[in-house]
Order: sequence, then C-alpha cells, then structure tokens
Amino acid sequence: MRFLSFLFVFSFIFLQCKAQENSSSADTTAYPWLKPSLNYVQYYHRDAFAYLYYKWKLAPKQKFSVVFFGDSHLQQGSYPDAFRKRLQEALGNGGKGLLTAFSAANTYSNTDYKTTHKGEWIYAKSFMKAPKLPLGVSGMSVRTGKLPAVLSFSFKEKLTTENNLLTIFCKKSSASFDIKLVIDETHTIIVSTDSTDNLPFIRLHIPPVRQSIRLELQKSRENQSFFEFYGMILENADDKFAILHNAGVGAAKYGSMLRKDLLAEQLPYFKPDLIVLDFGTNDYLYDDKIAPDLENQIREIIAKIRKITPDAVILLTTAQDLYWRKVNVKSGRAFSELIHKIASETKCLVYDWYWVAGGQTVMRDWFKAGLTLPDMVHLNAKGYTLKGNLFFEAFINTFQYFEKNPTQRQFILDTDSLKRQQAHFQGKRILAYDYHTPTATKKNKPKDTASQAKIIVPVKTQPHPKKITYIVKQGDTLFGIAQKYKVSVLQLQTWNNLKDNNLRIGQELIIELQK
Repeated sequence: MRFLSFLFVFSFIFLQCKAQENSSSADTTAYPWLKPSLNYVQYYHRDAFAYLYYKWKLAPKQKFSVVFFGDSHLQQGSYPDAFRKRLQEALGNGGKGLLTAFSAANTYSNTDYKTTHKGEWIYAKSFMKAPKLPLGVSGMSVRTGKLPAVLSFSFKEKLTTENNLLTIFCKKSSASFDIKLVIDETHTIIVSTDSTDNLPFIRLHIPPVRQSIRLELQKSRENQSFFEFYGMILENADDKFAILHNAGVGAAKYGSMLRKDLLAEQLPYFKPDLIVLDFGTNDYLYDDKIAPDLENQIREIIAKIRKITPDAVILLTTAQDLYWRKVNVKSGRAFSELIHKIASETKCLVYDWYWVAGGQTVMRDWFKAGLTLPDMVHLNAKGYTLKGNLFFEAFINTFQYFEKNPTQRQFILDTDSLKRQQAHFQGKRILAYDYHTPTATKKNKPKDTASQAKIIVPVKTQPHPKKITYIVKQGDTLFGIAQKYKVSVLQLQTWNNLKDNNLRIGQELIIELQK
C-alpha cells in the first residue's frame, strides 16, 4: 500500500509537469546536431536512482533540495535558473535558494539577481590556490573591518511566493558587526551576530521578500570590528516543494571543492537530496589534457560529500565541446569516459552533456545558431536556457524508463556508434569557423581552400526533418519507439499532443526524422 501511495503521488506530480511542458520545453528540432535520444540521466546502480525517484515524489509534502556545484557555466545563472523554473513548476516553489555576495567578491552577478556593495571588502573564491578567508558552500567569502559597509541583493523578477525564511552564514562572534536587515525598503530588522549557540548561521523568520534585501552593518558595542559573510539562503519556511542552490564559481576546477573548509559545517543545513557536480571545463580546457591526478581528486570529493551528507544522491556531468583560442579541444571525449568510470565505481548518476550536446566540433554549430559567446567556451543566455530545459527533461525521460523497467539494474546508453563516427576528429587540428591563423592570407585576397582543408574539418549542412506516420502495434511503448527512431519520449508526446504514455493499437504517431 505504501508503494501504491508513492506511485499515486508521483503520477500526480508527473501530470502536473507534463501540463506545463508545452510552453517551455526544449525545441531540439531547431538544432539538429543535438542528440535527444541520449537525453537521459544514466545510472550504473538502480538503488542510487531509485532513492532520488522517491525523494522527488515526496516533494509536495517534504522539501526537495538540489545543490549545484560548478564553474562559470553555473555562475552565469541562466542554466540552473532554467532548471529551477521547470523543477518548481513541477514540484512547487520552495524558495529562491542560495544568495552570494558577487559584487563584494569582485565578480559578476548572475542573470537572476543583482548584487551591489558599499564599503571596503576583501574576498576569497574557491579557484584561488591560497584563499585569504574560509570558504563554505557558496565558494565565495567576503569580509570587512570598516564601517560603513552594505551588501545588497535585488531580484530581476518580483518574487511571488512566500520567501519568508532567511539563513545567514557568517562568522558569529561578539566582535562581529550587527546587521540592520532591510526588506523591500519597508521592513527593518536588527540582527545580533553575537550568539551563544553553536550553529554556523543565523536563521530568521521574516516578512516575505518581493524585490530586495539589504544587509547594513552597524556597531552597537565597542569591541565590534569586522563582519565575515559566506552566503545566505532565502526560502519558504514550509518544509515542502523544491529549492535549488546555485554554488557556481567562475574559473573553478574540481579541486576547488577541496578548499571549502566550512563545507562540512554548512552543507548539512542545505538538506540536499541531489548534489550536482558540474565541473570539467577548467580542468582540461587550457592544455587539452586530463591531469593524472584528476580521477583521484574527483573520488576524494565524492567521498568527502558522502561523509558530510550520506543520504544525498550525487550526479556527475560531462562538459560540452569546447574551443580554446579558436582551436578545438579534444579531451571532452576522454573526460566523458572518465566520468562514466568514476560513476560506475562510486554509485553516482551521470548526465553526459558532452554527447547530448552533439559530441566533438559541434560548438561551431552552437555558435552559428547564436547560442554561444564568441569564445566558444561559454553559451549565452539562450544557449544556457536550452541546456537547463534539456537537463530537466533528462530526469523526466529517465523517470519514465525507470517506471517501465522496474527490475533493470542499470541504465547506460550506447555511444559507440557516435564515437566511431567522430573518431577521425581526434587526429586533426580543427579550427573554428572563419578563423585565420597569423600566416593566413589577407581578407581581400582569395582564400587558399586547399591548404585550409588540411586543418579545418567541415561540418555537413544539417537537413530539414522529414515527417513519417507510425502505426502503433501490439507491445509498442513510447520509449521503445523513441529508441528505434532516435528521438526522445518528450518529442513524441509534443508532436502528437500526448498527455501521458498510454498507446492503443492502430494509433497513428507523427515522427520527425532527419533525412
């Protein structure tokens, strides 16, 4: 009976999610180099995914917490924010999540909220080899020893849900400045940082925040001389729905996680159900090599997180095709294989973004489609939003597979054919489109196409999709049909206005194929 009640709850959630996908789901047909048939969360051990599956289903009654750790792809904000939007549309809005003092840390704010500061601050970030300050979950810390000093946070879209619980991670001491908390310019709360408890934070029930929150530091005792801030959580006080915490730090590598000496005391209070480790780009971008110690480093980080939060499910991602100084980086494939190896031996989940995004050289196609920045390392807001939508849909696709294959012990997708198709790229130096080396001829002279052909591997023009009609036969499932035609279950549902996975014999399905 307990399992049936779980199943009922999940079915309700899933139908809610499907009802909202039509307007915001990723349009993979517009970008034919994508591999929607690979857009799944993969698992080598069924029990690891099963635990996540049941925690996801409990979200209407128990808060589902996701923590993203990663680099600039996260700090920019559009990718995790797109995922957050879909997650909270499906499971309910549990709050805004982690807020970081980007401005005082001398870095850019993300797309979702803006930070500003006043006063003199020193800072530390996790990519630094010798941080001047202790680091916690956010990976950025700031400190001031002089007044006046202010940290301000303003949201680009008005918050419509009850964000009425604030958890401030700071150094609590009798010598720490107190906080004058200003909410939406209408409510003021005086917060003492001199506490007798042993908790690494100050937690307050506050009026719901709509547009802004500001921390103005003030001195009420002679011995107060500093304030050290590690980040704060803004959320709904009700212990239900979903929340996402974005702890992305630009330029961070995997090793940055090992510099977070406050992680053990802070992370348990995030109550993470899912921890996403989304690193890789900075680990091999510059020299195009997988460092010999990277594998052991990743394993050490996984072990550290498991010791701190043993119940959290850990998901590892791979990095997208990259170009460094207009030359294609070949190590993405090797990094993907390394991540799979580690995941298989540590019971982690895998989202293989490298292959979902198309594999090697495809960043040129992303660039031509207007989805990347000129550096061909970072996506733009449109590209990251596409990635966030695809990541969310990967969970939905895998939930469907999991339900239909309850005894399957693992779910790993075969990319061998893709690897064979793209194997020739590994032995060539591939340059970005319209890029000229210093010895290239001037623009007003005819191009030496013969010499360029030796170093630039052309990408074939992608054809327009061809529509076919498929007649459902006895024993057919949406997943089986999707696998046969190398499309996703979500695409089949979208093309045919299907609200669930049920099929009937003789039913006609529209399928869009590449010619």
